[in-house]
Amino acid sequence: MDKPEKKIKQFSGPAVIEKVSGKYAILARDLTYWDRLGREHTAHKGFKTNGMSGGRIALALIGCSPFGDGLRAFILHDLYWTHADDLPDRKDRLKLRKASDKLLLEMLAVLGFCKIRRRIIYRAVRIASRFYK
Repeated sequence: MDKPEKKIKQFSGPAVIEKVSGKYAILARDLTYWDRLGREHTAHKGFKTNGMSGGRIALALIGCSPFGDGLRAFILHDLYWTHADDLPDRKDRLKLRKASDKLLLEMLAVLGFCKIRRRIIYRAVRIASRFYK
């Protein structure tokens, strides 16, 4: 009997969102990503996201919009940053944010972002992480 193929570096499908306001949207169905090791990352229906929020003007210069091509990656990144806010220890929060930033970098590559755009976005979120508690 053949083993089912392990999913790696792929999304479950497109991000389906309902806009709540100009800055926020709600996920209308579950979104899953399987990373390079086959681990599953899922944002569930009803999750509230702001898309790509860091340095909107700077990111607009490289052709990124908050709810554009990288939306699936930004939703899952927001999910982990939201979870980090719930952790009581600052070191744990920083560790989870750094891991989610690296996952973002991987997901952007899967979505076809060129290396320069990925690096600019990654640097922007790493800098932004310094301003959070």
